[in-house]
Amino acid sequence: MIMSHVADNYGRKNGEMIAWGICIGGQVVSIFSFNLVTVGIGGFLLGFGSNGAINVHYSFFKELITGKTRERMIIAVQLAFSLGISLISLLSYLIDDWKYTMVFFILIPSIISGLLFLKYIE
Repeated sequence: MIMSHVADNYGRKNGEMIAWGICIGGQVVSIFSFNLVTVGIGGFLLGFGSNGAINVHYSFFKELITGKTRERMIIAVQLAFSLGISLISLLSYLIDDWKYTMVFFILIPSIISGLLFLKYIE
């Protein structure tokens, strides 16, 4: 709800980058946490930023894509998100230290996604 307001008032690109920044900040807090409170704060920021980014993505889809392709793209994003969450859950089960999973399969792809977004969305 907040990122949609930011995107409407200050631009979609700015809203998206703020959301990615919050998400990456939450991931960094979680990676370097030593107790349950900081893990909770990092998880909150991670969820707040990533869900805000997804909401702003929907705004891009609604504005840039027309016809039946719009619904297909929204479904494709939801499927990709669900498959990614399932893969992260499986990797968390298979890898002993959850911080490796957080760094290699969540933090690095988030940074790459943010940089690609900056490059291709003007």
